[in-house]
Amino acid sequence: MSKARSAPLWSSETFSAATGVESVQSWQASGVHVDSRDVYEGDLFIALSGANNNGHKFVAQALANGAVAAVVSAPPEGISTNDRRLIYVPDTYEALCQMAVYARGRSNAQVIGVTGSVGKTSVVQALRQCLWAEDGVHASIRSFNNHVGVPLSLVRMPPACRYGVFELGMSAAGEIDKLVAMVKPDVSVVTTVGAAHLQAFDTIDAIARAKSEIFAHTKAGGTAIIGLDHDQYEIVTHAATLSDLGIIGVTAASVKGATVKALSVKQTPFCTCMTADIDGTCVTYKIAQPGKPWILNSLMILATIKAVGGDLGYAALRLAALTVEKGRGGLHHLRFNGENITLIDDSYNANPVSMKAAFERLALLPRVKNARVFAVLGDMSELGVGAQASHENLSCEAVKASIDKIFTFGPFTALMARQAGIPFEEVSDIQGFPARLKHYLREGDIILIKGSNSTGLGYVADAIGYLSNPLDYSTMQEMSAYGPDYWPISAE
Repeated sequence: MSKARSAPLWSSETFSAATGVESVQSWQASGVHVDSRDVYEGDLFIALSGANNNGHKFVAQALANGAVAAVVSAPPEGISTNDRRLIYVPDTYEALCQMAVYARGRSNAQVIGVTGSVGKTSVVQALRQCLWAEDGVHASIRSFNNHVGVPLSLVRMPPACRYGVFELGMSAAGEIDKLVAMVKPDVSVVTTVGAAHLQAFDTIDAIARAKSEIFAHTKAGGTAIIGLDHDQYEIVTHAATLSDLGIIGVTAASVKGATVKALSVKQTPFCTCMTADIDGTCVTYKIAQPGKPWILNSLMILATIKAVGGDLGYAALRLAALTVEKGRGGLHHLRFNGENITLIDDSYNANPVSMKAAFERLALLPRVKNARVFAVLGDMSELGVGAQASHENLSCEAVKASIDKIFTFGPFTALMARQAGIPFEEVSDIQGFPARLKHYLREGDIILIKGSNSTGLGYVADAIGYLSNPLDYSTMQEMSAYGPDYWPISAE
């Protein structure tokens, strides 16, 4: 067992120190959950009240699953109000946040905060794989990046781990400021700024300022790692300067002033090979993921690892074996009725930047004779009054990808397909669609699945995998235990 796991994650004593609330009985917990379905023997359960559900309904189930205690603010259903395992607090969410602040305060880890319009989750999960420490690396899982996900990730951080990596998302101004006040990063990363969440902002400049909130609570003397490959980089850089941080500029596009940059790049359909200048250190490496976004992502990752004093050689080796999170562009080889099919599962989320990147990646893939390319596309959400234009502006990228047919889930992707002049079919029956798609397929066909999480295309990707006889595809669990029927964990 690593040093990071040699002591209990939480106990009745540390909970009391964090919240000021005493437990009726002594306990120790090895994990913390807000979803009863995730609870195992020895965990602590916190009953949150979400927009669509109330965790107090599931306290009895959490205790039956083995929770050592449950934090509640009201008598739960199906259990005695005097049960000694219940810990009554005025507000369970406030208790979670108090625990998060305590967890950050007791930790000597070097903490990294990551935000940006695109690439946050990819960078966080790659850092988890590429950092090495005997006493542990802790990172946000899935896309735990919002008002619930960030404090939950903090309370799960082992007291003795060496590195903590946290994703910070937002859908409105001021949200990152509240989150980063808990995280207090030593190193803050802004990957890029683009037209995501324009529904809540007047301009992309306003999005840049909201992303720059990450610097307000970065530790004094800390480091800001800033992607420069967008028009708003000066806004972000200025904000970091005001917070008196050391600034490392990163570019995959030869922006002047960058100290981390690509020197040579070779893209293939299945990987990317690079030589880069990482703030004065030359590193040659391979990324086990194709596509232009991974050029910048890898530079951000290596810049961050150097900033925290990590092992660049180890990180470069790990990039060659990098795996991506579910729904984040994984390439899967499937078989249907003896026919070989390629699936790109990029179903987790979409905005104009990531949709363009998905089309560019699709164009890289080799195609066998008579094979076709299908795109299963869901509307990009939270784009406000510019939603139609944002979709239609991507039509030329869809044309470049040589797509034979688009299956659209939403009116705006239908407009995109019509603008591109690509045959398309509007789909309303998401449940029946995977089985119907199966009958379209023949040898060598390629399927791209891409859309905002709210469109539910993760189900389509899972169902296609389930219906296939996979060569290297493992049918995955549900997109997230925290879907639309529960409170949101991901802000983006």
